[in-house]
Amino acid sequence: MVHFLNNLTVHYLNANFVTKAFNLFLKRDFNLLNQDNMDLQIISDHNEEVQYKEIIKPAKQFLLIEDAQKVFAQGDYGAMLFQQISGNDCSIWHSTYNMTRDVWFRSFSNFPVLELHFMLRSDFRTVMAGLGEVIMQQSQFNFTYLPYIDTRTVFDAGSHETFDLHLSSEFLMMATEFYPLLNDFINSMDKQQASKLSKINHVANARMLLIIQEIFSCPYTGDLKKHYITGKVLDLFLLAMDIVTEHPTWKEFVLKRSDVEKIHAVKDILINELDEPSTIIQLSQRVGLNDFKLKKGFKQVFGTTIFDYRQQVRMKKAVELLTSDKSVSISEIAFMLGYNGINAFSGAFKKYFGIAPTSFRNDYPS
Repeated sequence: MVHFLNNLTVHYLNANFVTKAFNLFLKRDFNLLNQDNMDLQIISDHNEEVQYKEIIKPAKQFLLIEDAQKVFAQGDYGAMLFQQISGNDCSIWHSTYNMTRDVWFRSFSNFPVLELHFMLRSDFRTVMAGLGEVIMQQSQFNFTYLPYIDTRTVFDAGSHETFDLHLSSEFLMMATEFYPLLNDFINSMDKQQASKLSKINHVANARMLLIIQEIFSCPYTGDLKKHYITGKVLDLFLLAMDIVTEHPTWKEFVLKRSDVEKIHAVKDILINELDEPSTIIQLSQRVGLNDFKLKKGFKQVFGTTIFDYRQQVRMKKAVELLTSDKSVSISEIAFMLGYNGINAFSGAFKKYFGIAPTSFRNDYPS
């Protein structure tokens, strides 16, 4: 069993896998973050090529990651910031788009891309050559392979944020020993065919989102920082594969547009009413969708059950409350999250993260 750097990570596979993975994990095949020689060309809906520049002064509207390479673009559409973080043979892209109007962009590159893509904020609508239309909701993820980039991505006015791990085919081939479902995906890559690992997007759980935040706020520098990030991204990959493996052969359930809208309304209820959780029957009555279709449809749209999604939201909020204001007591947090008492909350938190909330708060840097 393997423990990665802190008590919040889960136990996966064996040391042999991890040793190989550290040697093969992530590689970037082209240089995105060089504003003088960008391998990725982006054209706006006004048929103007996006011009990149180094970001000199801190931009208040963006999360700036310490020691990350950064390029910035700005126009009548708003502003975009691309940041690259590196570990030992690891590379991560963090992209933020603050759009002042509805806009679309065309992107081009001759280089292949194999990535684990997370939609961190807002929704993502794009048409990819070879895949057609791809829609991702906030907090969803999937693995994709493109032999070249030719995409048309639509952004509504507002803020959008993505997080991508760029993988090597060698790493995936090694991982098939533990995740056989990767074989078909790799066969498509060998044929230079655009493909997705899963036809249905999956939802990142609270542990995965926490790991992403820990990467952003890494407290170390130099070689130690690279080791830290490498461990975190490997952890993230394993968590993602574990979720995908649980549901490798999901069949799509036919949903009307109105059904999807009602399912999204349930998601909003789960997020906004943590202190007074509703039962599935109550949720189905509130949105006007029978409980069978609600349960099946929710799992299809968001890649998880209603119960598990509520738990993910609760745990993510718990981490936020525990770390943002230490004057708020554990009992108050339990009440705010809809638990009957501190014992119920502490038990749920420890089961989810492997550490008690009090210990987590004490260990978290001030």
